Amino acid sequence: AARGIGLGCVQALCERNMKVAMTDIDAKEGQRACAVLRKEGCDVRFLPLDVTSWIQVQTVVMEIHDQFGS
Repeated sequence: AARGIGLGCVQALCERNMKVAMTDIDAKEGQRACAVLRKEGCDVRFLPLDVTSWIQVQTVVMEIHDQFGS
C-alpha cells in the first residue's frame, strides 16, 4: 500500500475519515507513505508485511485486531 493502487485505496479510506492499517513488504517506503498521510490528517498505521509468509500474515492480523478492535 506504499504506492500505486494500494496507496490510492488508503487515501480513499482516509478521505472517508476511516482508521486505516496499511501494509507493504517495503518497510522504508511504507513508513514514508504513512508519515505523509499522517501529515495530511489521516489516522493510519503502517505494518510491514510479506504476504508470502503465513506467520507474518497471522501476526499482522492480530496486531491490527489489537489496535483497532474487531
